[in-house]
Amino acid sequence: MLSHDCSTSRQHTESTAEETRIRTCSRSSRTVLGLLVEKRMMRTRKIIILTVTGGFLLLLGFAFWLAPNRPFAKYVCSPVPKSVRIISFKSNDWLAANPEPVCYLRFTASADDIATVVRQGGFQSASTNGSVPVPTGGPAGWLPADQIGPKGRVYTRFHRAAGGGLGVGRNRIWSEFLWIDGTGTNVYFLLWGV
Repeated sequence: MLSHDCSTSRQHTESTAEETRIRTCSRSSRTVLGLLVEKRMMRTRKIIILTVTGGFLLLLGFAFWLAPNRPFAKYVCSPVPKSVRIISFKSNDWLAANPEPVCYLRFTASADDIATVVRQGGFQSASTNGSVPVPTGGPAGWLPADQIGPKGRVYTRFHRAAGGGLGVGRNRIWSEFLWIDGTGTNVYFLLWGV
């Protein structure tokens, strides 16, 4: 009888040790499993974020690729004449929120299309005698208005604020200058809100 009690006690001790080992293994496997699931979720989030960001940038690039004359239509006039080719563009006003916007746009066009741009854009003839600012910092190849030569022509137009309120978007004041060099086909446009 005594031997039976000992074997029962030994079995009970072994089963308790086995249960403890199982509980410990189960707890550690849940911890490991939890870490694996968490890492997989983090990886999935990164992939989703990168995919959405890449898709947005691709869509933005595609939009600009489809409309190479978009800056011309936005700043000078729309519709864009067929012979207009933008050579360079530089702006500090991408979100239309800069209180002092400056935009440089250099393009070529036929003489007839330039006359159309001047007429449709509402530009007024001006002289180069101090009426046009001469900023430093234009894009490469930029020709200031005071260097266009004797056959060059200068035009201006002014934009007044739409009304009271926050000075962003079209609710700002700026001047626009368009000058044509002596060749009659090279045109420089300057939006000056300083």
